Amino acid sequence: MADERNLKGPEPMRNGIFYSVDGPVSPGVKAISPITRPNGHPLVSAVLWLCVLTFLWLRAAHVSAQGIPEPSLVLYGTVLIGNTSQPLNAGQVTWQITNLTDSVSVSASIIGVNTQFFYIAYIPLETRTAGGQVFPASTNTLGLSTSPVACTRTATVAGTNATIVFSSLGLSNSFTLGPGSRGLVERVDLAIGAGPAQTFAQWLASWGLPANTNPNADPLGKGMTYYQQFIAGTDPTDKNSVFEVVDITPAAQGLGIVWTSFAGRVYTLEFSPALNGSFTPLQQHIAAAPPLNTYTDTAATGPGPRFYRVLVEQP
Repeated sequence: MADERNLKGPEPMRNGIFYSVDGPVSPGVKAISPITRPNGHPLVSAVLWLCVLTFLWLRAAHVSAQGIPEPSLVLYGTVLIGNTSQPLNAGQVTWQITNLTDSVSVSASIIGVNTQFFYIAYIPLETRTAGGQVFPASTNTLGLSTSPVACTRTATVAGTNATIVFSSLGLSNSFTLGPGSRGLVERVDLAIGAGPAQTFAQWLASWGLPANTNPNADPLGKGMTYYQQFIAGTDPTDKNSVFEVVDITPAAQGLGIVWTSFAGRVYTLEFSPALNGSFTPLQQHIAAAPPLNTYTDTAATGPGPRFYRVLVEQP
């Protein structure tokens, strides 16, 4: 009886060429044919195709390549409240660094570790010229060159301008960027509300109110006196500009507390299990993030009750 096989797919290589068998084959009958490729020897053609594809891939990679990443410039430090030594416990620091060719904006949250509160910002750097080749600039990255480049930097905390009060390198808002900036670590302490505090009389004048305005008056019926509005930073001419808790809603873990927020102010959130009981701070010295601040009480997982209040202070 004839030995018939139905083989699908390529057989092992014979004499350097892959062969395939299609359909039934009887003994003594050659029905094996090479897998064909255009233009010559099958295996050689496959290698040529692979080379062409590799060349095209490398060319595309070369065209889209950007600068060579370098170790980041690291800025870290504390954020102080006003002219005190009290650190800000929560908020977001944003550094803006510019020179003639680049502009970078990097944000970092204030974190707390063992009662120490600080931020760490990583400024991305890259080399754009190497081996006679020039690479295009990456977004939001500073380019390094062999010669120092003059740069300026400013910092804000939750949108409020911050002042540099200490630099471990003795630098200010102006500095030079060069090869020595690779992996450089600098402590930069900031302060918000530094300098002479605004007086109540100055606040009245800034809103066009008479100097003899009664600080205890509330002509718009907002539930806040003029002096309370001066502390809270609200607009005394707008009846809808008030300092208040606007929402308490369930969060993924606990409860989310939301309150109105005004530039340049600092908040402390407190809670109590009883309305007429003593209140305990949940988080102190929270930077304003207008128009609303939000804090999640992750301990609010039981049946309650829990009562909250928010305190405001001027830096």
